[in-house]
Amino acid sequence: MNLVYALAVIGVLWLIFGVFYLIRHVSFSRKCPHCGEAHPDRVPRSALAKTLAVVMTVKAYRCNNCSTQFIKIGDTD
Repeated sequence: MNLVYALAVIGVLWLIFGVFYLIRHVSFSRKCPHCGEAHPDRVPRSALAKTLAVVMTVKAYRCNNCSTQFIKIGDTD
């Protein structure tokens, strides 16, 4: 039983980590999700962005202000 609880706790922690990762690294506009810079530079897509690009439009950016790399989902600017 202890192993089951340990695996459940690990699963919940991974889920929480995944949500925080998405909040910091995914945007639906060209604005940086970290600092709000409106004019980031396009960069080559990461493996995650390439995987998501199979089912949706995904573009990768790097913020000029804080150097955060993030992906933008969707066609709208």
